[in-house]
Amino acid sequence: MRETHSYATPTSEQFTRARRQRLVSVFGDITRSGAWRPRPKTSAIAVFGDIDLDLRQATLPPGGIRIGAIAPFGNLDIAVPSDAEVDVGGFTLFGSKKVAVDGAAPTETNTIITIRGFSLFGSMKVRSS
Repeated sequence: MRETHSYATPTSEQFTRARRQRLVSVFGDITRSGAWRPRPKTSAIAVFGDIDLDLRQATLPPGGIRIGAIAPFGNLDIAVPSDAEVDVGGFTLFGSKKVAVDGAAPTETNTIITIRGFSLFGSMKVRSS
């Protein structure tokens, strides 16, 4: 007897949740702004390049977003919504890390944005305006 298998095609929402988004810039620039849909786990890597992520008009995932940012000899600039709860951590060696967010009070309805950044001779800026 021949077995038959039924494979369901994943919806775009399931596909978006399941995959990690990677943005890699080597000697170049990447800019994401306006209405876009970042994935819950996003990696931004800038090697001798620049990555600008503007999350203020983006449709953020319901459970929040976690961004892993690495900038050896590169620059990362992340703009976050003013009503988001932002948690920034990581380290910088021979570079700069600047965090200037409005700091919304934690509530059950706030979007949580977690950013872990590492830079070596690079810079990372996180701002809310």
